[in-house]
Amino acid sequence: MGKYSLLDLALAGIKWELDEPASPESLELRAKSLDKGSNDSQISTFNSKLSTKSPGDFVVAPIPVTPTNAALDAADAAASACADFESLCAAIKNYNHPLSSFANFVPPQFSTTSHQHQPPITIITDLPSSDDDAAGKIMTGAAGELLDKMLSSIGIKRNMVTIIPLLFWRTPGGRTPSREELDLCRPFVNRAIELVDAKKILTLGTLAATEIASAKLPTDHGKVFESRISNFEFRTIPIWHPNYMLLKPDSKRDVWDALQNLQKLLQNA
Repeated sequence: MGKYSLLDLALAGIKWELDEPASPESLELRAKSLDKGSNDSQISTFNSKLSTKSPGDFVVAPIPVTPTNAALDAADAAASACADFESLCAAIKNYNHPLSSFANFVPPQFSTTSHQHQPPITIITDLPSSDDDAAGKIMTGAAGELLDKMLSSIGIKRNMVTIIPLLFWRTPGGRTPSREELDLCRPFVNRAIELVDAKKILTLGTLAATEIASAKLPTDHGKVFESRISNFEFRTIPIWHPNYMLLKPDSKRDVWDALQNLQKLLQNA
């Protein structure tokens, strides 16, 4: 799958959003530097598009990617061939996912303690944040600090859990990922769940709740779901993402109740 430049996306009619405010002039300069082989006609067209828009008009839309059956089969084959976490992370990093052109690789965070001495819990979250993208680690920044406090409230430390993002690269501007982008990552997510033997899963946010448990927030917040991937069965509790809790402090009450449900689930394992 080919790499996309900013100019390619603009000419295709895709609006753009950046984490940091940018002027049309700066976007023009970035596009020219990214695609020096473009002809004068293309640059002129791009200039005219920019001149009619204000910085606030650059809002992200999904990259138009349509994975073929061959692409999906290749992802399945690459994920299935991984016998351990190290080979899985290497396979994901080397995978030519369309988002890898725009963001740093953020691998799953696997537990560093033995399952014999910890509650076997796996967390699945949506996509890396701008902090995660910069650090190359999942669940960093303020959201990561809040997650640590949440886990600590039920006697669990960060190194006792596995954290798997639905996407291993941040979408441009943090936009909602497309169906295709999710599908191309899903074989690796499923394989990670199998490798860690994730019998108890806590999902963070609406996207992870839908993708993993077919649950909807807020209706299904804190409920226990019986879930399945192929022949692998597990139980899932969907809760709000820490980012949502930071914006809506009142949601912490519901999350606390859900964590109590998780603790009971672990104790009865």
